[in-house]
Amino acid sequence: MAMEDSFRLSSASPKRSLFHLHYFPLPMKKQPANPKNSPSPVSPLHVASARDRSRRTQLFICRAKNIVDAVVEVTDDTWKELVLESGTLVLVKFWAPSCGPCKVVEAVMVDIAREFAGKVACYKINTDDCLKMASQYGVRSIPTIIFFKDGKQKECITGAFRKSSLYTTLDKYL
Repeated sequence: MAMEDSFRLSSASPKRSLFHLHYFPLPMKKQPANPKNSPSPVSPLHVASARDRSRRTQLFICRAKNIVDAVVEVTDDTWKELVLESGTLVLVKFWAPSCGPCKVVEAVMVDIAREFAGKVACYKINTDDCLKMASQYGVRSIPTIIFFKDGKQKECITGAFRKSSLYTTLDKYL
């Protein structure tokens, strides 16, 4: 009997933690009327059939894809590997936890990461923790989004902006 068969992993809203479990009771398999050699059920949970497991795996993969396509934190140490050596178009958002407009731009970045998964890599770097990259690329105010293609800086957008202007800039490089 597998207890995990009665749980499903789901992503939470941005106001909650990243993951939490939901309990979904599973339907009982119909048991024979206790024939001589058949053991009586020990638990109300049953071992899922191959079809049930397959369906759960598909649900998990779909939900996990949305999590993977989110905006990933990058640091000075991981900058070269994730941004400069990437084979795709890269958007990097320079932000700080105390910045109000940065939180608004975060929602736009998450939408782009999900919509353009595989075509665009979206990262964010905290300017309070990683001053080296901010000074190297001349970031004077936040939020700032810098577009990189083939390891080279292509364009820079500073301040709060409309989603449509970011899509227009994306279209130029895709």
